[in-house]
Amino acid sequence: MKKKMYFLSVLLVTLLFVAAGCGSSVSVSEENDFADADTDVSDAEGEADTGALPPYVYDGDADIAAICDYLTNEVASNYDAADVSIPYMKVVDKDDSDPDDTKVWGDFWVINYDLKGDVLEMASGGNYPGLMHLKKNDDASFTVTDFEAVEDGSNFLQSAQKIFGDRYEDFAKAQADDEAMEKIRAEFIKDYVDANGLNITAYQDYGWDPVTLE
Repeated sequence: MKKKMYFLSVLLVTLLFVAAGCGSSVSVSEENDFADADTDVSDAEGEADTGALPPYVYDGDADIAAICDYLTNEVASNYDAADVSIPYMKVVDKDDSDPDDTKVWGDFWVINYDLKGDVLEMASGGNYPGLMHLKKNDDASFTVTDFEAVEDGSNFLQSAQKIFGDRYEDFAKAQADDEAMEKIRAEFIKDYVDANGLNITAYQDYGWDPVTLE
């Protein structure tokens, strides 16, 4: 009789322990489900908050589009990555008599920006005056095949005169007109903002006040 009661007692305790263990297992599973759900939400929010900007694409003459593509991809790649690279330029002269070697002389710029709120802040960039050589493709687009850049430093004047030739005076005037170049810069930025429907109201260089996009 005592053995039978002892067996029943052990059996009851075992059943209670198993039941308790099953209950604990369900709770852990539920906690893991919630943890996974939280992780998914966090990841989704992280993707939504990347703030990535679309790349700059020029919508206009095919030869200028090729130069813009060259500046934003080839030249801008020499700098640290930024949210967007936006070129601008003053074309001094163009010779398209040879479709295999269209020549465009100009004062070329590319500026890399990071977006801070609704302001594009300059991160890096530079001025690259010179002569672009382009080839016309079968689809009427162009590809930059060579770029003769004016040299920096003490060789600037000599190389600029050699590259621009009898166009040098026009180039010098274009480079000296900071106000006109800044207006062209703002136009290129504004076109980019409007084309992509972005909530960007100004751009800013380091140490300067923001410039509102009119």
